[in-house]
Amino acid sequence: MTVVALGFSLGFLLILVASAELYLRWLMNRHWDTAKTQQDTQSNLQIHQKSADAKLVYELRPGASTVREGILYQNNLQGFRDDEFTALPPLKDEYRIVVIGDSVAWGWGVEMAQAWPQQLEKLLGETHGKTIRVYNMAVNGYSTQQEVRLLETKGLAYQPDLVILNYALNDPTIEEGGMWPYFQPITRWEVLYRAKIFYAGIKRAWRQYSQDPSAATSKPWDYTGMIHEALFDQVETGFEDLRKLQQQHQFKMLLMVTPLFDFKKNGPYAHEDIHQMLGNKSETYQFEFLDTQPSFKGLSGKTHSVDLIHPNVKGHTIISHAVAEKINSEKWIP
Repeated sequence: MTVVALGFSLGFLLILVASAELYLRWLMNRHWDTAKTQQDTQSNLQIHQKSADAKLVYELRPGASTVREGILYQNNLQGFRDDEFTALPPLKDEYRIVVIGDSVAWGWGVEMAQAWPQQLEKLLGETHGKTIRVYNMAVNGYSTQQEVRLLETKGLAYQPDLVILNYALNDPTIEEGGMWPYFQPITRWEVLYRAKIFYAGIKRAWRQYSQDPSAATSKPWDYTGMIHEALFDQVETGFEDLRKLQQQHQFKMLLMVTPLFDFKKNGPYAHEDIHQMLGNKSETYQFEFLDTQPSFKGLSGKTHSVDLIHPNVKGHTIISHAVAEKINSEKWIP
């Protein structure tokens, strides 16, 4: 390496380190209500609170409510967006389903009764001669590990026959929901965390450009693919914990994945590889699996969602029917 090349490399490294440090200081010192409106900040804090459980970071505030963009978000006294419920022993001929997930199952952008877990309860209740109870314990912004922790600490008290984990394609990172910075100080691990995602993009690009047929991807800088490559080990830790809970408490486990709504009518779906990977992981951990994306075949994602991640009422309806069909076809409800 020539002196000029060495100097250039060292200079680039120095600029990279300095930039990372400046970025970190900005993250650590900024007030999050400058990135959101003051109204949104107050609204979020009205219905969320810091959790005493360090693994959860935050949770829904029992009995609290707020209105965002014309939608009422009301928590019950147990701290979930659902009707009131208690952890009493199951009634005779009662079938219980606990849903864990993030803002998709929680129902961002739709009224509570329109979220797919609430619709599922109604659908199953109409077709079975017994009491069907679906407990919506999803919390917006949660990652897979947080969802499993909530099941362990709160959900199992309801003695579920079936647990449904609604996997959204931003689940590998707790940052996506935008809630955790309100309740957990940002530290220097944030730079390493982002660097890991960026490095995953570099590796994906290198595989493509080196024309390795076994690993090539046409979208190396796709953020969804990057976080799954960089952070999926955290998801697997959650899956491992979930499998242990399933073995201990003998409930049926359904891993259900909802799509990103970036597909066009009759067009291809860009994230099918991640869905297939999740299906394979379901076999590894002996979970049942449901991919809801095929239920949107021939439809436009834009007309069935409020944004890239969240389905609208029509989208929730399609998802609820897909889940009900899976449960009924497998004859899980005796």
